[in-house]
Amino acid sequence: MSEDSRDDSALRMEVSALQEENERLRERVAALQRALAERNAAAAAPGGAREDVTYRALFEQLPVALTVYSEAGEVVAVNPSRRKLGAADGTRPLGAADPTRAAAFERAARDREVSALPVAPLAEAGASGEEIWVGRTYVPLPPGAGGPSYVLEVLLDATAQHRAEEALRETTALHEAVLDNSTLTAYAKDTAGRYLLANSRARALVGLTWEQLRGKTDYDILPKELADSYVASDREVMAAGTTLEREDLYPLADGNHYFVTTKFPLRDAAGEVRGACSISTDITTYRRAEEENRRLQEEVIRVQEETLRALSTPLLPIGKGVVVMPLIGHIDRGRAQCVLEALLDGIVAHRAGSVILDVTGVPVVDAEVASSLVRTALAAKLLGASVILTGVQPAMAQTLVTLGADLTGVVSEGTLESGIARALRR
Repeated sequence: MSEDSRDDSALRMEVSALQEENERLRERVAALQRALAERNAAAAAPGGAREDVTYRALFEQLPVALTVYSEAGEVVAVNPSRRKLGAADGTRPLGAADPTRAAAFERAARDREVSALPVAPLAEAGASGEEIWVGRTYVPLPPGAGGPSYVLEVLLDATAQHRAEEALRETTALHEAVLDNSTLTAYAKDTAGRYLLANSRARALVGLTWEQLRGKTDYDILPKELADSYVASDREVMAAGTTLEREDLYPLADGNHYFVTTKFPLRDAAGEVRGACSISTDITTYRRAEEENRRLQEEVIRVQEETLRALSTPLLPIGKGVVVMPLIGHIDRGRAQCVLEALLDGIVAHRAGSVILDVTGVPVVDAEVASSLVRTALAAKLLGASVILTGVQPAMAQTLVTLGADLTGVVSEGTLESGIARALRR
């Protein structure tokens, strides 16, 4: 083969390769054109291809349970978070069994308004069979150009919130039961003096129900003087931030009631004072018992004094018109007065004409006692009774003489026996 023939053959092979490469390029361009046309067509449609990819990813990845319904109530799409809670409620999720939910859906579908429902149990149980509580919100989705309308149902898992609220309600109910069945009077107020809490005994004191008492102040329910006192102590507790103990007096239909009260500041989680709490114990029964015991003690003391007085100034009738008063022990001014009163009363009561005053048992007689004896004898004489003084000891005789006592009309005998004999002879 000549040199020219070889060059022609190589050239033809190169041309053939170029043609094949051009064909592949044309096919690639055509494929790209078709893809571009499809993409442009999708972009021109409602939502667009670019947005569809973005929102679809969000719909699938959101950790919120989502269901898309048609206006007729048919399930259009359910995201994985919703499937975890259980299957959607069929093609007609809204039935007569749940009119509230149906009404919310209808408002979203017809009136294009967002409708939210309170937390309620989900019809389906969770994976472990436990009850699930959710909050439902129906959101109308605007239609595209000439496209259909949809309604998005958003479910927020509120099981933990519901359980926490239930636990709080149970704890609150327990605290209220303890307070209402306690013998203590307990209430709490905010910094403005408005009632935040009052147990059954506190409500009974003011004669109001909790609905009537809630938010009221002491000036709304109590006389001004009482309200001034309570409000002042509340402010003192809140200002000082310390506990205060006091005794309160509260008037009721059966009389005044006495309370021992402990007040302390109410603090929030940050330690700030948000009000005052008061816990009181009714000590009226004990106070009245103390008063009765005091009265009885005074009565016993009075009776004892009268008994001692009678024992210390005995007056003994020993015959018709004759009485004897034996005196024993120390005689002070008070007892001397008792002797005088008892003797005069006895003379009148027994119509005594003779009185024997025996001082054998009196160890010491001072000037004051001697004067008292003289006054007693003279008083007896004024009532018409003669006085016989018996048992006078030398020291007493000397004291009487020193005083220059006027014993006119007073007969003295050495012993009680001789004095009695003399009186009886009269």
